[in-house]
Amino acid sequence: MRKLLLLLWIVLSSAIFLQCSHIPKPSEECEPLRHASPKNRKAIVFVHGFMGTCKETWDKFPNLIHTDAELTSFDVYSWSYPSGILGKQPSARRVGHQLKTYLANVLSESEYDEIYLVSHSLGGLVVQYMVIDELQNGHASQLTRIKHIVFFGSPLNGHELDRLTGLVKQEYADIDFRSESITTLVTEWNERVYKPDIRPGDNNSNLKIPFTPICGLRDEFIVPNECSAIYGRLVETVPGNHFEMKNPKNQDADSYRIVKRRLVEAAILNRDVSIAPSDQKKKPKLEVMSKLSGNLVAPRSGHMSVKLPDGRVLVTGGFNENAWVASFELFDPKTQGFSLLQGVRLEEGSHKAALMKDGQLVFAGSCMARAKPMILDTNTKPPKIAHSKFETFWQHYNDTFSFMRLPDGRLFIAGAPTSNGDRKVEFYDPIKDEFIAGQDLLFSRFGGQTATLRRDNSILVLGGVGRGARRAEVYYPDGTTKPSGILGQQRRLHTATLLEAGNPGNVVVIGGLSNRDEGAVASNDAPTGFVEIHDAFTGYFDRIDEKLEVPRFDHTSTLLPDGTVLIVGGFAKNGRWNNTTDVVERFHPRRQQLETIGRLRTARGKHSAELLDDGSVLIVGGVLSSNGQTT
Repeated sequence: MRKLLLLLWIVLSSAIFLQCSHIPKPSEECEPLRHASPKNRKAIVFVHGFMGTCKETWDKFPNLIHTDAELTSFDVYSWSYPSGILGKQPSARRVGHQLKTYLANVLSESEYDEIYLVSHSLGGLVVQYMVIDELQNGHASQLTRIKHIVFFGSPLNGHELDRLTGLVKQEYADIDFRSESITTLVTEWNERVYKPDIRPGDNNSNLKIPFTPICGLRDEFIVPNECSAIYGRLVETVPGNHFEMKNPKNQDADSYRIVKRRLVEAAILNRDVSIAPSDQKKKPKLEVMSKLSGNLVAPRSGHMSVKLPDGRVLVTGGFNENAWVASFELFDPKTQGFSLLQGVRLEEGSHKAALMKDGQLVFAGSCMARAKPMILDTNTKPPKIAHSKFETFWQHYNDTFSFMRLPDGRLFIAGAPTSNGDRKVEFYDPIKDEFIAGQDLLFSRFGGQTATLRRDNSILVLGGVGRGARRAEVYYPDGTTKPSGILGQQRRLHTATLLEAGNPGNVVVIGGLSNRDEGAVASNDAPTGFVEIHDAFTGYFDRIDEKLEVPRFDHTSTLLPDGTVLIVGGFAKNGRWNNTTDVVERFHPRRQQLETIGRLRTARGKHSAELLDDGSVLIVGGVLSSNGQTT
């Protein structure tokens, strides 16, 4: 009898235990980390995965952010929900509804203007379901406060999900974690969030939200190559397995630095929501003269213009109806007029100029051979011209090469359209009057490429004509070079402008001529309206969603004091004559948007543009819209 009672007690106890085991683990509360003063309007919300809690999942990550002196404008929340391995889980969609309620009530619009979400593992699906359900219901306006989402080790396809849930799949009967479900979710996410095609009338069901997937190098569930299969250039990779990757030991850890960078950049981006009336004075004047045509003493196109230390602009070189223009002219902002610089003439073939710190200018280039650089000293009266004693190592023909002054005073010369010379790099030291051969470029470029000096003194070289010219490369001051991303399309005669954001500096690539055969110049080359941004941190190019109103090449792009980029003129068709445009556009890097802001009085291409000291932009010369005539 005793044995029977003991057996009955064991069975009853087991039944009670099994029944209780299906009760989800109570949610663990984590105290928010708020800054007392000033009152913050930005909040970071950490979302743990299934079988996790806010404390054990994130450890000290929230506190690292809270104690970061550069992130004091963010309050930190760690959201928790019932989760445990012993109990059946609510579906990710239902938990997503709970997250929506939490954001709407605890982090209401009256409290916070901007929300940033950081999720781990299956918690990323909770975030995605919340977003997609709101969009499917036409509630995009309820999500506009979400400025960026970070996904640590979140499954992006069914195969990853099978590995992640395989060991405990019997506990996920109600979670709707099937491969086909994830495929549907990913498709919806791509169409509605990643690259939404927002047309009039459906702006309530689609919303572009920036996001960053992060993968662990040793993640046993979400392997790196699968992680990057869908969102390749967005994906970041950090050390650690599926669980270690989201636990930075300190503020120098890769995982922490990536999240911090995304928070800071997204916050900066969202400052420039609109142009406030008080900012209208910052918008540049499109032309500083009441009448541009005829102001130059000698009309010209394809010329050089350089702003001098005293604010005046020196203009020289170029062509007037196929005839070389050798005169120098000075534009004085005070008088709004041009005057000839007497006693000096520019040698034919000198197509590049660089201003030295002492006010001297160095000119380089040749018609068909190697040449000695020419040096113009504008500090003397009258100005004096001198020549180097030495020729360049290689031929640098017309305007097909890159030429710029480095902070250490040397001149960088790269690309030469000669046999075996299109990858050549050399440096010229004007103080020692000597040339030094540099490490070759990685890829051939012989015309139409750009070289942009970044804030760490490295040079981003991209585009042009040549096999592999779509590939960008970074040339460092010590002479080393490394590849850095691939342009979304081949392009030449584009512009590449250094932006304020990024370290050592993001670069926006605008317009240009493009064709499918990057190794040749073809008559069917067409102007492109696509705009790409080279991310200095990731080394990848990101194409923005909007396109230029007028696709163009041989235009100018000028960085303005407010951080926007002014895009002026250019050729709208590959035929040049009779195809110039007068449309002026403006690119807003923080919003990644383009706007048309006006028209030139005279359409033109192959002109120059200089930012003056008062913030206005001087637009000089160029080819007009009739028969190649210059102005």
